[in-house]
This record gives sequence, C-alpha cells and structure tokens, in this order.
Amino acid sequence: MLLNIAKNEIDIFNKLDERQKLFIECQIKFSNIKNNNNDDEEMKILLNEEERLKKYYFDLLDTVCFYAINNNITAKNFYSQYKNILLAVNELYGDTIKEYENICKVIKIIENDKTI
Repeated sequence: MLLNIAKNEIDIFNKLDERQKLFIECQIKFSNIKNNNNDDEEMKILLNEEERLKKYYFDLLDTVCFYAINNNITAKNFYSQYKNILLAVNELYGDTIKEYENICKVIKIIENDKTI
C-alpha cells in the first residue's frame, strides 16, 4: 500500500511540475516578445496563453493542496518539496491565488509551521 501511495505521489508531482514548466516557458516567451517586438497581435495571443496556462497550473496546484490537507497524499512530503514554490507563488500571484482556497490554506500552514 505504501508503494502505491508513493507511486501516486510521484505521478501527481510530475504532472504538477509539467504544468509549472509549461507556464514558465510561456512567461519567458511573452517576456522575450514584449522586450523585442511590438507585434500587438502576437503579444495578445501569448498573454491569453499565459493566462490559460496559469489557470491550468493553479487549478492542479489547488487540487494537490486539497489532497495534502486531507491526507490523500503525504502532506509532509508535499510541503517540504513545494514549500519554496508555494511561497514564491504567494509572493508573485498573491491577488490571483486568493480564489484558490486550498493553495491559501497550505501557504498559511507552511508560514505558521517553522518545522516544514
């Protein structure tokens, strides 16, 4: 049973990492175009894509946070592996993530528990 839990957690974390990578790659493309090009149409397309990927990433991150809160995955593993990412997400997207209840709960847990 523990092996199945570990496998599921690895799968979940891999999916989360994939979505994060897609989101970051899109942000980099947008930044490069913004700095090097004045093509408004291309910028608009990339901005829409960035918003879509951000939502795609935050939706899964919120679900994984829900799993951790409810002990469907090993919360301690998740908190230790994603602590810095969650704190960065909070710093960069504080207003955006307010609608993601589970992300906000996990960030509070991490901020309040100095053992993590």
